[in-house]
Amino acid sequence: MRPIVLDLVKDPELLNETAKGWAEAIGGGTKKHQVRNFYDRLLKLKYDLDKGEEFGKVYPFIKMLNSKVAYARTRRVVYEAILGFFRGRN
Repeated sequence: MRPIVLDLVKDPELLNETAKGWAEAIGGGTKKHQVRNFYDRLLKLKYDLDKGEEFGKVYPFIKMLNSKVAYARTRRVVYEAILGFFRGRN
């Protein structure tokens, strides 16, 4: 899998083939509400940073997402690919 780069100039296929590939990779056993849950958490962290929160205060919560995804994996509500995605492995 190609890494997700949220830039249509760098990845013109972001909203097409890249999104489709990642959806297929993480969809094999991942509950839809889990994907929404993690996405919402990421958006909140981004919002905090955009509003001027210090990165040092937000960083532990970013790192905590790894443990939350790993825990969800042990409960078998997320597929292995989403765990790799959050850990930066493709």
